Amino acid sequence: MKRLVIACLLTIGLGGGAYAEDGRVFAPVGIVPGTPTYWNWSGLYFGGQFGIASGNFNPGNATGSMVAHLLRNTTIESEAGISRLPQLARVSTNGTAFGGFVGFNQQWEDAIIGLEMTYNIGRLAARSTDTIARSYTTSHGYRNDVTLNSAASVTLRDYGTVRARGKAWPTSEPEPALWTVERIDPIPNRVGSPGLYGDATNEVFFDNLEVTANP
Repeated sequence: MKRLVIACLLTIGLGGGAYAEDGRVFAPVGIVPGTPTYWNWSGLYFGGQFGIASGNFNPGNATGSMVAHLLRNTTIESEAGISRLPQLARVSTNGTAFGGFVGFNQQWEDAIIGLEMTYNIGRLAARSTDTIARSYTTSHGYRNDVTLNSAASVTLRDYGTVRARGKAWPTSEPEPALWTVERIDPIPNRVGSPGLYGDATNEVFFDNLEVTANP
């Protein structure tokens, strides 16, 4: 019986408020959560930038295909694999770069999508050289003394990127600092041989292709 009485008192106390020793009743105080704040990012923006650029050039066996072509249909290439000898060292380089960016964001209360393009002009140049000498005796009995000089270089004068990004969050929560989705795609090269590139988590198929000159 005593346990039943205690349970009833607790139920009354939780439902009607708190009781003081002198019989006064204190009403419960509600807590109103604050309204989350976030910025409105809609609109066009643009600007300029200046900085220091750095890069790594790792040619490896970049000259091997040229050596294989020069020594095609020869015994020394088929038996000794001379074209596999060049292994150019990795080279690091740095320089200055400047450029600009322009973008547009669209926001719907708790969701934002945006598109941004960046273009930079600078000069990054690197060069790697290698010399290797070997002696081989081929199957016909002749000794072949081979000295191979290799060099490769690269120059980057300008580059750009296109970036798409977006984020969404519950209305009752503050805006997150990081973007939920962000994808950066480099602007295609305007010089060099034509090629295809696919970036997807599943299979990529190409059909009805047409190659035209850059304007």
